[in-house]
Parts: sequence; C-alpha cells; structure tokens
Amino acid sequence: MNEQKDILQQIADEPEFAGSASDNLEMTVALTGQVEIAGRLFPAPAAAVIALLDAINSPFVSETGAGQVETLDIFRAIYLIGERKKVAGPVLRLMYRKKDLEKMAGEDDKTGGVLMASRRQAIADAEAELDAAAVEYCAALGSFSPAGAAREIGDYLTMATGFSMLPRHGDDGKKKAGTT
Repeated sequence: MNEQKDILQQIADEPEFAGSASDNLEMTVALTGQVEIAGRLFPAPAAAVIALLDAINSPFVSETGAGQVETLDIFRAIYLIGERKKVAGPVLRLMYRKKDLEKMAGEDDKTGGVLMASRRQAIADAEAELDAAAVEYCAALGSFSPAGAAREIGDYLTMATGFSMLPRHGDDGKKKAGTT
C-alpha cells in the first residue's frame, strides 16, 4: 500500500503530470499490479471478476441484479475480487444449479414438486455458503466503510473494462497519429 501512495504522491508533486484522478489511479494500478479497496490491496482488475460478479447477479455489473447495492453485495464483490481463483468453483456450481432449475421450469409437473424443491434448496445452500464465506472474508479485513468500498469497487470495475490512458485504434484499424 505504501508503494501505491508513494507513486500517487510522486505524480501529485509534479505539475506537469497533472491529470485526472482516474488517470492517476490507472497509472498506479498499471505500475503496481494492485488496487486498493477498503484499505487493503487486491490484484489488478481482470475480466474473470466481472464474469463471476455477473454469475451471482451482482448489482455492480448485472442487469438482472441491478438496483440498490446492499452491504452483502459489497462483501460478495470484495470476496470475489480478493479470492477470484478460490471462489470460481462455488460460483460456477451455483450458476449450473440455477440453469438446471430453469431447464426444469419448462417441463410439466411429471418430475414432481419434490425434485423442484430439492433443486431450489441446493441453490439456497450454495448461496448461503458463498455469503457466509464472503462475510467471513470481509470480517477478517477489519473495519472499513461499505460506502467507500462500493465506490472503490466501481472504480475497479471501470478499470477492468479497459484503461482510458491507453491509445485507441481509429475506425480504420490504424493507430492514432503520434502513438506507437
């Protein structure tokens, strides 16, 4: 965390480097490979995190989960960002259980209500396990502001979609003039 603060301070101390706060954050993340959320360092953004958040219908990324962000949503996002490799299996399990239930919804009731109830319970169990792990993970981080963390998660996810400081290609497929 000191490395990031040192780099940000170095940028801030140079009038020639005056850029937007988002540019400065992008530069720091690009140089350190880490981003600060809730006062802790996490790996730089990755597309996989967006996919995991979408799979659990997180209001940070999912149209179906869009709405007011609750504290548990923040805990889930921090957990997925911090433990992306560890959490991939449980998230995929939950996603496939939901797909299995959706497939059954189109069938007539020959399978019986017991099987449908069993599938719903398996989904609820998987969600409860994920939520308990997210709460435990965030409790281990110590005290932090959920509202501040939500803003930092938003910044993190913006960077995951592409760094604005990078040169863009023109419509004709050629780089802009003056870029290398």
